[in-house]
Amino acid sequence: MSSEASSSGGVDPPPQSL
Repeated sequence: MSSEASSSGGVDPPPQSL
């Protein structure tokens, strides 16, 4: 819950996967 947080967090930046 620290790297893949997009809809659950919101304030956290998206994962640098793309």
